[in-house]
Formats: sequence, C-alpha cells, structure tokens
Amino acid sequence: MRIISPTNPVHAPETPSQALQPLAFLLGHFYGEGYYVGRAGSFQKEVTGGWEAGGRFISLRMGVNYPLADGRNDCHQVLVIIGADPKTQAIESRAYTDGGFVFEHPMELKNGTIQFPDRPPGHAASSVRARKVLCPTEEGYEERLELEQDNGEFAVYSILPMRRVRSV
Repeated sequence: MRIISPTNPVHAPETPSQALQPLAFLLGHFYGEGYYVGRAGSFQKEVTGGWEAGGRFISLRMGVNYPLADGRNDCHQVLVIIGADPKTQAIESRAYTDGGFVFEHPMELKNGTIQFPDRPPGHAASSVRARKVLCPTEEGYEERLELEQDNGEFAVYSILPMRRVRSV
C-alpha cells in the first residue's frame, strides 16, 4: 500500500484560509454537557474539529447523546464541512447526518460569534425557525440553540458549554 504524502512538493506550502481564521476556535477535541432553558434534562456532545485540504476547509465530526425518559439514549452522529466561497469569501457549511440527510447552512460572523440557521428540536413546531450561535470561550466555545418566538425575536432553548479536551 502506498501512502500519499499530505505535503505537496510541487506547490508552495498552503496556509489555512483567511476567511476561516475566525472559526479557528472550533479546532481541537471538545466535550460538553448541555442543558435546556425552561425545562429539565441534559445532553452530551463530543466534537473533533480540524483543518482539511491544506487549510481550505474545517471538518467537525460530532456525536450527541440525548437521554430519553424511558432510559434509552437517542444518539446522533454528524459530519460538518465548513468552507469559504472562493469568489465572495462567504462562509458556508454542509452537514451530513447519520440519517442520510444533508443540510446546507450559510454562516454569519457577528461580533466574534458564528450564527447559522438550524433545525428546530423534534418536539417544536415545524414552522418554528431555529438558529445556532457559537461563541468562543476561554475553555473552548459555547453553543446555543435559539428558537424564534411569536414576536419574531429569538430566545435561548439550550446551552452547551464545550470544553477543549485536546488541541490539534
């Protein structure tokens, strides 16, 4: 078996995408236990983020575990690839789920945070809009799921502090 070298002697050394630099706080191995605002319950999530394709993309491999009332666990795995449009430098992501679905999310940088549309939780009305907000912290980052209220404003549904376990 021949191993392909990750370095390319023909091209100049590649540097990570400048457009993705504000997302560098997502690099590493993270673990967190989240909680819901306004109701009981918690969930666990593990994420590994790394540069891909010479720093042109960021991959996020994640698993989440939602304990159910009957003692079982609802477990999900997702692979997210984040990149920047080469012409506009707009940040985009594509999520591949263990259910076979693919979701595309435009990402917006606002005051050091990342925001993007997300799916509402399974028990929320399908007409409710949801968004994720990722904020860097000293220990890693915080992930919030927010749901749109009747007045058009978003309110926090869940909070997930993600602690860096290992750097990449």
